[in-house]
Amino acid sequence: MLTQFMLISLTCFGVCGTLGAIAIKRTIPITIEDAKVMWTLHKQNSRCKCRKWRLLGRKEDKVIGFQCECGYKYKQKKPIIS
Repeated sequence: MLTQFMLISLTCFGVCGTLGAIAIKRTIPITIEDAKVMWTLHKQNSRCKCRKWRLLGRKEDKVIGFQCECGYKYKQKKPIIS
């Protein structure tokens, strides 16, 4: 009975670990020009009338994302394991 319990628990641990590793995402830096294009697309698709936006997490010539005045946030994310 102990052997069966160990086998079941290790299987569950392996499945949960795999699903957890697939679900974890990291942010990918984008260029300022890409952020401008994504903001323009946001304005066109959602008919946003806001005129200002700010960059999120700037590092050298790369940014993590942006935030529009209307509250829309864009961050490019990619799974760690793809």
